[in-house]
Amino acid sequence: MIKKYVASLAPWEPSDSWVTRFLRRHREAITNKTTTGIDRDRCKADNMEDYRNYFRLLHEKLDQYDVRPHNIYNMDEKGFLLGVTSRSKRVFSKPLWDQKKVSASLQDGSRDWITVMGCVCADGSWVDPVVIYEGKGGLRDSWLHDLEVGKHQLFCCTSPTGWSNNEIGLAWLEQVFNRKTKEKAKRDWRLLLLDGHGSHVTPSFIDYCDAHRILLAVLPPHSSHRLQPLDVAVFGPLATAYGKELDKFLHRSQALLDMQKSDFLQLFWAAYTSAFTSDNILSSFAATGVLHATPKPHLANLVEAAVPDTSTIAAKRVKEAFHSLQVNNELLHVQNEQLR
Repeated sequence: MIKKYVASLAPWEPSDSWVTRFLRRHREAITNKTTTGIDRDRCKADNMEDYRNYFRLLHEKLDQYDVRPHNIYNMDEKGFLLGVTSRSKRVFSKPLWDQKKVSASLQDGSRDWITVMGCVCADGSWVDPVVIYEGKGGLRDSWLHDLEVGKHQLFCCTSPTGWSNNEIGLAWLEQVFNRKTKEKAKRDWRLLLLDGHGSHVTPSFIDYCDAHRILLAVLPPHSSHRLQPLDVAVFGPLATAYGKELDKFLHRSQALLDMQKSDFLQLFWAAYTSAFTSDNILSSFAATGVLHATPKPHLANLVEAAVPDTSTIAAKRVKEAFHSLQVNNELLHVQNEQLR
């Protein structure tokens, strides 16, 4: 793309290596990096005013109810495709690679879906996770044969889809979150930060929080990539660690054994204990501005919208007028060519 742009401006045709040399000459000003995509809705959600209002309201309530870091929590869900590995580097035989006889690392390919509900606290601690298996008939003993009492501190259940639902969300609030945090809170207020998923903000969920001195803070839409502690600094390391554990499993079995639901717990727990650490959790809350009275570094990363929303009537009219002028210009050009 850069080469084509330069060719349209310069009186000469840039060589194949011109872009590489240009980047090297100006490495202090520009850089070349691999990026991942961001949904349009998430990008549009990065509005300074929305973020400023969120932080203002959040810290206003933290001060009003005197909520301390040891009573501030974030809960979210992370999904796993049972036998699907993440991207990784491999060493291949060059002749085989050149002949395209190898082009990818082997994975089990199981598409069974399992969801983990994780919850972390701003003091660096965490609440025991919930593992949700996909199934309609309840938990099977064979799925949990590696579960060791005293070693694996977690809860397990099933849902038809492998995702949480309203019932599981409320059960988590009552039987996991409240039981595990009320002793530390005593009679103080707790704050629970959520992403607004339907199963997290049902009337029953909200009523239970009101009755048990739990404040609910719902993130602005499509902002979890910036504002949710778990998404920013914990779930990423968890996914990476699980991928490594899955690779080890495949290597040990020489990819001859099919990945089963009974294998998940052992792999997940090793990944969970390496990712859910006090350092990662403290970093996640620091990076998302939850504990900062004036989170300027987080607002500085955003750009004020200088152009009106394209969904407004005025913007649509301008767009239509521009398109009409463009079409008319092309028609006039064709007519002039025909008159010559």
